Amino acid sequence: MIRLYADAVFSGDTFSPRLAESITGLTFSTKNEPGEIGSIGRYKGLPRPYGMAILKAPFDSATMTGCQMPEEWIADALTQHIKVIRSCGATEIHVSITVAWKDQCNLGFRKDFLSKIGQLNVPMSVSCYEGDHKEIEDEL
Repeated sequence: MIRLYADAVFSGDTFSPRLAESITGLTFSTKNEPGEIGSIGRYKGLPRPYGMAILKAPFDSATMTGCQMPEEWIADALTQHIKVIRSCGATEIHVSITVAWKDQCNLGFRKDFLSKIGQLNVPMSVSCYEGDHKEIEDEL
């Protein structure tokens, strides 16, 4: 494995990322308010019918400074803030893990992380891409 990245995606018809950020102190890397005019994708030039935000772990497996992995940071942030984020209108919450790998990819998760994801009752996906980590970062 070369690098592991983790994020959480939030959306909902009335979800306000701005409100969620102001209450939780989290910073979303991408955010769109309901009714905001889209600049890309299927809602380009049209009002977005829902709010959406992405929370990225502030480090990846190659840049972490402690022993906490990026997916654990996401699980801890969700454990602490999921009720508030839901109260801000998020009805869909999804954890996404992206793995950049070369040669061989062996992937495992600590049981505390898996337990937290289970207790949060949110779906999780894992995507694996073979290639140089710079190529992967450009795509994320």
